[in-house]
Amino acid sequence: MSSTNTLHTAYFATGNQALFDKQPAAAINQYLGGALQLNNLHGQFEGNLDRARLAYRQQRKGMAPRLAVCGWSMSHNPAGRVMAMADAYRPRLACGQLAGLEVVGALFPRCGEAVWGPMAKWDIPCHVLRVENDADFVRLALHFVAQHPFDIVHLCKPRFPNLVFGLLYQLVWGAEVIWDIDDEELAFAGGAEPITLPTALELRPLLPIDESLHKPFWTQLSVGEVGRFPVASVSNPALQQRYGGELLPHVRNEQHFVPDPAKRQAARSRFGIPQHARVVLFMGTPREHKGLLETAQGLASLGREDVWFVIAGSFPNTKASQRLKASLEAVQGVHMRWLEDQPFSTLPDVVAMGDYCVLLQEVDSMVAQFQLPAKLMDALAMGLIVLARVTPATQWLADAGVVIPVSLENFPATLQQQLEVRDETPQRRFNRHYFEQHLSIGAVQPMLTQRLAMPRAQMKAMHWQGRLQGLLEGKLCALLA
Repeated sequence: MSSTNTLHTAYFATGNQALFDKQPAAAINQYLGGALQLNNLHGQFEGNLDRARLAYRQQRKGMAPRLAVCGWSMSHNPAGRVMAMADAYRPRLACGQLAGLEVVGALFPRCGEAVWGPMAKWDIPCHVLRVENDADFVRLALHFVAQHPFDIVHLCKPRFPNLVFGLLYQLVWGAEVIWDIDDEELAFAGGAEPITLPTALELRPLLPIDESLHKPFWTQLSVGEVGRFPVASVSNPALQQRYGGELLPHVRNEQHFVPDPAKRQAARSRFGIPQHARVVLFMGTPREHKGLLETAQGLASLGREDVWFVIAGSFPNTKASQRLKASLEAVQGVHMRWLEDQPFSTLPDVVAMGDYCVLLQEVDSMVAQFQLPAKLMDALAMGLIVLARVTPATQWLADAGVVIPVSLENFPATLQQQLEVRDETPQRRFNRHYFEQHLSIGAVQPMLTQRLAMPRAQMKAMHWQGRLQGLLEGKLCALLA
């Protein structure tokens, strides 16, 4: 017997034994292992993979589901939404409605060699697929998905790596796959139109991966294919109007984010901020469209020695970001303090030293119109006063009275007026109360409880027939057709 036939028989025998022993997950990995090792025998494993998946779903029937939040790029700030979503699910794990809660996702070294800095010391298990060469992504993702089975996969952002992860989780494990949308991703593709699969195949027959998966074409295709899975959650009403789904803001843990004078004093001592200072705090990734330069210039125009501008977030190593930092450093007449990315576990301590959160983002940009700034949630959680240029994504918060609308022109005068308010306590308490009622982890639990109690979505089964060899060769048409 040839060595190939021996391997073939061994993989089949081990997989079949695992299936007989009621271990369908092990069987799936054996069959896929055989397919990875053996050439020209892929088709012989496909029927077994279908049977093993059916057995796995029957085994999991009636059990509390294992859930994964999936991020498309885990080394920079898109991971922030992943963290917020996973934290929102924590109480469902604690009460037994979930049997497991983990994070999975891709890591592209060109965007960062490690997971996003604020994820340091985070306690939810996180598994990342390192992708050195984008052309290898589909094959690597197949192996990765086989190693990490879940019953529900909540995809954070309609980006192409997530579309592939979702389809593979449906194919390999029969998982329920749903979308979360917290940005209009087409804004990051230059505002281009979505592309449907038939159009994509006309443009690029067989869909070879011959360029970075961060390129606009793949984002356009992902948004065009949003309908492949239900939209379960969106971060703000502007996106809800466009895509549907339940409202799930960038929630924060109300037991961790607690206004505390002692915490405020300690944080200011740690970072060298005078106790008497009136601190305008920016938290997040500094970028040109977020209005930091306009904020600094507005603060400088006040001519006040007691106002400090604290920027808590690392500047990306890009020409635009370094140009922004140089422009900020050139502003005279305002005290500025720079802080690097802080671990998420210490974020409440950083926010505690602030008095005001100012958001002067470019309201005309497509990004801003559909983006709910996470720093706004942090600020309201700690009872900070928020001044912002209002967008469709934040209008609901202005209507609720927790955001003071400003323009570039009236921002300095509005802030000066706020600085002269004798007692800001009522507004700070109101902002904190609104956070507890609408923007906290506790506030979204009824919605998540109801969603997880719903019968699992019955998706049309994706059969393995004819797909395996194409997937192992990295042909996207084998997965998307």
